[in-house]
Amino acid sequence: MHFSSIKSGALLAYSYLILASVSAPRFVWAADEGGGPSSPSTGSGILRNPIAANNIQDLLGLIMNIISILVLPFAIFFLVRTGFFFATAGGNEEKIKRAKLDFLYVVAGLAIILGAQLIGAILQNTLNSLK
Repeated sequence: MHFSSIKSGALLAYSYLILASVSAPRFVWAADEGGGPSSPSTGSGILRNPIAANNIQDLLGLIMNIISILVLPFAIFFLVRTGFFFATAGGNEEKIKRAKLDFLYVVAGLAIILGAQLIGAILQNTLNSLK
């Protein structure tokens, strides 16, 4: 590959970047009090909040709920897997030791997730009572 072709490719990418940054403000919709153009999707020109949270407490609560919903199926899967390892160990001490360790990890992970939810709920209730 020639140096001039690399240089021309970088120059082309840089010119596209400049062109995009200069022309991007033409496509941005903003709320205008003086009867300017409005957003084609809402018709009001007001930017709406797509998240159901109005403050950081609500946002952190939503994030914890999402994490809990995602973690629960994995925890159930790994508990069933650990039970399978116990059932198929057949008296082999190494397999039983591995199954016990897996069980400990699953229970510890669930305790961390549930503990984080509990601490979050306590903090949220404390902050709400201070208002």
